[in-house]
Amino acid sequence: MAINRNTKYLIIDFQQSQNIVFTDSIIIFSLSTFYDFGILSSSIHDVWAWKNSSTKGSATLRYSAGIAFEGFPFPNKNDINNIEAIASKLNSLRKSIMFREQIGITALYNLINIKNLKISGSIISDLNQVRELHCKLDEAVLGSYGWNDIILKHEFYEIDYLPENDRIRFSIHPDARKEILRRLFILNQQLYIEENSKNSKINTKPKKFINKDNYFPKLF
Repeated sequence: MAINRNTKYLIIDFQQSQNIVFTDSIIIFSLSTFYDFGILSSSIHDVWAWKNSSTKGSATLRYSAGIAFEGFPFPNKNDINNIEAIASKLNSLRKSIMFREQIGITALYNLINIKNLKISGSIISDLNQVRELHCKLDEAVLGSYGWNDIILKHEFYEIDYLPENDRIRFSIHPDARKEILRRLFILNQQLYIEENSKNSKINTKPKKFINKDNYFPKLF
């Protein structure tokens, strides 16, 4: 499983290592299940990654393998089968569209994030299916955290940290983004305390964590 270090969209994909030469522009995750693919492809991970990575220009995420991945508080493994099923469908549908339309994955997500797309044909239905699967995936992942009280409200929104000429994204509501970030931060802190307590006994280094004094002022 891999992601481009510098990317317009947070897109996780499966990679076969045979006959592929990886460079430092690619981050490889030692993960291989559709469950992990689903968690990392969700809006929950997306909002965390954009908050805890740098940018290369205002439109390009420079993904941090440290805080964005190592510091990401994965949920307890609840609803595994449902998340895997949705993630598998998403992966298959994306590959099918890309093969049929002869486009790459960034081009596919460019289309997904256009609100009033001026094209016709079966691809319109396919794009709606991809959006629907992302909605289902987000709801399933949110549920695995036990956060069903957060209303995601998927729609086309202006994302304020993106450039003015390219900031429309099919995403969750800004209020949901803020609340998810707040709760992820709390989880990150809890995990840090737990791991620091364990590691102090065996003299190992804990995972990455976020400094709360630097974090909360930037949220709102």
